[in-house]
Amino acid sequence: MPKPDFSTMVKRWPSAFVARTEFNKFTGGLYSNKYLANLDGKGLGPEGRIRAGRKILYPVDAVIRWLEARAELVG
Repeated sequence: MPKPDFSTMVKRWPSAFVARTEFNKFTGGLYSNKYLANLDGKGLGPEGRIRAGRKILYPVDAVIRWLEARAELVG
């Protein structure tokens, strides 16, 4: 089954990283930062997580791969 293409999100994002607090904005409300924190605690969040001070950041490319792995086209 074909997978959705989330790569257009990268073109609209002004940084190479997505802060966990901005994840909801990056995904258009698909995932909240609290849900993502829960997934991270279980080892199920995007790879390459970085802590910078009190912020958690994810490389944009890793976020796109993670979103594409979790999604499928319906219909």
